[in-house]
Amino acid sequence: MRGPNMPRLMPNPLQRYIPVASIMLGALVSVWLVALVTANFIEKRSFSSVSALFIRENLGWSRVSVDGLEVMLSGVAPSEAMRFRALSLAGTVVDPARIADNMSVARAQATVPRFSIEILRNDAEISLIGLVPKEPGPEAYLDTITDATKVTTVTNLLQTANYQAPDGWQDAIDFSVSALGILPRSKISVQPGRVEISALADSEADRTRLITQLRKIAPKDMQIELSIGAPRPAITPFTLRFVLPVGGKPRFDACSADTEEAQRIILAAARAAGFEREPRCQIGLGSPTPRWGEAAVAAMRAVQELGGGTVTISDTEVALQSLPDADRALFDTAVGKLDRALPDVFNLTAERPETSETTTGVIELLARKDDDGKVFMRGPTGSARDQVIVDAVAKASFSVNGLTNLTRVGEGLPESWNVRVLAGLEALKLLESGEVVVRPGSVSVTGQTGNQATQDTVTRLLTRRLGEGADIDIAINYIERLDPLLALPTPLECANRINQVLTNEKLKFAPGSPEIEAGSAGALNNLAAAFKDCQDFKMEVAGHTDSQGRDEMNMQLSQSRAESVIDALLARRVLTSQLTAKGYGETQPIGDNDTEEGREANRRIEFRLLADDGRIVVSTSEPPAPDEQPVVKPGTEAEVVAAAETTESTEPVADPLPVAHPELAPDQAPDAVPKLRPARPESDNE
Repeated sequence: MRGPNMPRLMPNPLQRYIPVASIMLGALVSVWLVALVTANFIEKRSFSSVSALFIRENLGWSRVSVDGLEVMLSGVAPSEAMRFRALSLAGTVVDPARIADNMSVARAQATVPRFSIEILRNDAEISLIGLVPKEPGPEAYLDTITDATKVTTVTNLLQTANYQAPDGWQDAIDFSVSALGILPRSKISVQPGRVEISALADSEADRTRLITQLRKIAPKDMQIELSIGAPRPAITPFTLRFVLPVGGKPRFDACSADTEEAQRIILAAARAAGFEREPRCQIGLGSPTPRWGEAAVAAMRAVQELGGGTVTISDTEVALQSLPDADRALFDTAVGKLDRALPDVFNLTAERPETSETTTGVIELLARKDDDGKVFMRGPTGSARDQVIVDAVAKASFSVNGLTNLTRVGEGLPESWNVRVLAGLEALKLLESGEVVVRPGSVSVTGQTGNQATQDTVTRLLTRRLGEGADIDIAINYIERLDPLLALPTPLECANRINQVLTNEKLKFAPGSPEIEAGSAGALNNLAAAFKDCQDFKMEVAGHTDSQGRDEMNMQLSQSRAESVIDALLARRVLTSQLTAKGYGETQPIGDNDTEEGREANRRIEFRLLADDGRIVVSTSEPPAPDEQPVVKPGTEAEVVAAAETTESTEPVADPLPVAHPELAPDQAPDAVPKLRPARPESDNE
């Protein structure tokens, strides 16, 4: 109870909120603690999940960090694609809205583009596609190709890149343009330092010529790959002759195949028979059956089973001959197996000689051809009439001046003797050197040739003339140095060879006229002959005059004379599409115009080898002796020539590239060489 004098206590209004506030504060603290624990759990879970995923996917360049619910990705991505991949993968394990992309992309390093050109030529149409340097640009390539091929229909699909041409690029372009000029049906792939050529030739001989020519004009350091195809030749008769002598090495006197598969199985059988070197078997047209390869292999195996002998297949006729005195049972077994193995279209004849033939005292006719082409003959002919025929054939086949014929009329000769002799002479004609020995029972041919197909040709010739079962012994060696297709001259050799003709026999012109004098007909004929194998190379026919007459008249006269030489060569069936006439007048003297001898030397025609871009190629036929090196003024083209003369290489120079004589180039200033001439009349006195 409150006393009367005690003050009245008023209640505190906050006291009743204290319990509520305490409860709410406790709840907030609890929620905060729960949120803190939950966020920490989510951070750790997000970090570990994304990091593990990036490690598993080889994205170690990306760094992962977590701030609350936000997942931050940083680092330098190798490419934009890799940055996007990192974002996409992270979005598979966390909400994409929580991801912060702080990644950057590495700057791409500048790389030199891969320059290349694909050139397609189909006679009068050429297409170009590829990437080339911006300088000199596509137009320069088009102009060069047009000049080299004379083809005006060129489809240009070239693109450019503003980078310098890499090493080996220009050499590859120059070689490719030269190749394009001699390959009317071709595909050429050009890369720096490498050229791949696929083309078609008109014949096997043309194929060999093209391959040889391309390898000669290719720069030494250039990688070239040649695939030159040629139509398959028609082989008549289709012939295979396999010989396995006693204790000797097996050989093919002739080998024909109709397909690559037939060639493969025939050569495999040859290697199994003991060939030490890779045998040669020509693929051609004319096989009597698609089973030719099968028949050839069966016939070769029969010879092996007999331990030696000869088998000749000519179209569908098969002639098997064992060694003398071969075992009768073995012979019968081998012949029976071969007869059953041959396709039905083939006819088999087999012979087993009873005794070895001795050559002692046997009548024979010998015809021998020496390396210089001289032919010596001795031995009997069947009759006086036969002797006349043999003499006529020998004179028609060989040089009369180089023929020594000591044949005589014989007696007791076989009826087919004259046929054997004439076939032997026909075979000898195909050889560079060798001999033919004709006996009553056999014909042997030995010698050398520069044509890989000669042995096959001789074998077909003799089997056609004498029969498949004839006893023929052929041993013809292919000598590479005798092959005319492998002895094609280089461009420099051509230029020097042609100019050597003009050195020996100077062309004469009527005074003040472009007309070639009649006395120069022999020189023109020799000049046309020197162009053999040289008509594919670009050359300039340079005309020069002495200093007599006005400059303009001399320039025009020299131009007309150069054109007259081209016309004269064309009249002698020389292809002149690669020849260009150029008159230099009196600007390039090689003699003193103050003397008659000097003026005579200055009035001349020269042939100069040209590069594809029209530049004169510097060359010399013979370098001067070391103590006779020319003294030249620095900066003149004569200095370049002097340097070229001291080199040992005979290959084309890439730059400044092959003049057939060391005189000044046409673009040299006239004052580079002092003119030595007196006051002159206003007329040409040449």
